[in-house]
This record gives sequence, C-alpha cells and structure tokens, in this order.
Amino acid sequence: MREGLALRRPLTTYQGTELIMRTVIRKLGQGGQVVAGLLDQQHLRMLRGMMKTVELIIDRGCPNVEVARAELRRALSDLELPLQWQEWDRESAEAPTYAREYGSPTVLVDGRDVVGEGTEADANCCRVYVGRDGRIRGAPSAEEIRDALVRD
Repeated sequence: MREGLALRRPLTTYQGTELIMRTVIRKLGQGGQVVAGLLDQQHLRMLRGMMKTVELIIDRGCPNVEVARAELRRALSDLELPLQWQEWDRESAEAPTYAREYGSPTVLVDGRDVVGEGTEADANCCRVYVGRDGRIRGAPSAEEIRDALVRD
C-alpha cells in the first residue's frame, strides 16, 4: 500500500463507505492511480449509484415479485452495491401515493421508472415488460436496473 493513505480502519459514516475503501485499496493494489482522494469515472459512477434511492413497488399477489427481487439483487451485486432497497406494497397504508400509480412490479431509481415508462392512475395490475431482445418479461432485467443505477 502507498504511504500517506490511512485506509486500515474502515469508515462507516454512511452506507457504502467501506465498499469504497475496499475499492480504493484494490485499485491501489493493481497499480491504479488515486490522486488526492479522487476516484476515476468508473468508481465515481459506483459512488453515485450508492447514493441513489432504489424502490420496488409490488402487489402481494403478483407472480413476478420474486423475479423482480432477483433481478434487483443481481443488478446491485454486479455493481458491488449493498443489497438494499425500499419495498412498497401498493395496498399498504404506509405506501406513498405515487406507489399506487405503478403496476407491479416496478423498480424506481431516484423516483424514475428504470425502463422510462410513465405511470397509470390507480394501476392495479401486473406489469409486463418488453426486453431489449423483444421478449415479454414480468420484471425489468438486471441490465435495465444497472443502467438506471449508473445513469447521471
């Protein structure tokens, strides 16, 4: 490890700091450059992704909820982000009003649908997605979720 970088003690002041520290240490171990504490573009995108709000909107009886959770876990894992998101049951009293405007399942990143579609008033239905390959799916793909997480 290079001198001058005190990275031995993980910082935990906000969610994901430890991941960033491990990334910096790994990058240094591979001969990468970290100048004055700045990270390269790939790691900046990762940092931005960690600060984004991720929400999964569901109906309890929707048959595609588990698929959506699996795709969400895969997308977060691929980006080495914590496997955490806010989950809203559309019928719950705690669910925000906007959650009732989406079909189930819907993944939002910073309040925006990962596939870029709008809402439908009282969308009490299962959602259908058309993948990039043209196939019909019951949930957004991990690739679509990853793209939304790294989008500026």
